[in-house]
Amino acid sequence: MTFRFGGTYKTDCDLSIDEYMTNRTTHDLRQGDLRRSVTMVPRLTATSHDPQVRDQLDRYRDTHPTRPMLMEDRRPLTEPPLPGYNGYIPRVKPTELGLGHRYHVACDNGFNAFVQETARHSLNTTAVLPKALERLPREQLQSAPAAFNRRLYQKDGMVPKYTGYIPHRRFVFGNTYEDTTRNLSICSHDAQSYADHVAQKYAVN
Repeated sequence: MTFRFGGTYKTDCDLSIDEYMTNRTTHDLRQGDLRRSVTMVPRLTATSHDPQVRDQLDRYRDTHPTRPMLMEDRRPLTEPPLPGYNGYIPRVKPTELGLGHRYHVACDNGFNAFVQETARHSLNTTAVLPKALERLPREQLQSAPAAFNRRLYQKDGMVPKYTGYIPHRRFVFGNTYEDTTRNLSICSHDAQSYADHVAQKYAVN
């Protein structure tokens, strides 16, 4: 009775309860009709059980022995998608792999990096590769750098559109994003990580 106005409390309550009970009864009747309709329709049978389909597939395989099968004809996991694809491409936007490259090359770099990192993580945790990576060459899977050796804050500055935290530059204005991040002490060092840079700095002092 949220949107009922102009009547007494008792009248509005009676109308709301009556409307609710009517709608509930109608819904239950429709659900019952749907269940009866579903049970009356015969179940579908799988086409793999049809002898005619099986014979046609066997005949095709006998007449085309060199054609690849369905599993063999699948696209490789690292194959870039067609131009215009709007789906997710791993490692392209949050890293520098997508900068300064054509769409095809950027997607290829992103997929290869994702596959290598996934393989390294799987081997380090369970020592078993996922089934999707078993068909790829071992050389392609073992070329990923260790995750703990990668720097988040790169010496060339942060990737444009990076929305994470940028230290020491909250109230600095007038510079481009690249110049602002490139001049950070956390980006301008040559060590593998900022912790190593700080340790070397204090060791020298």
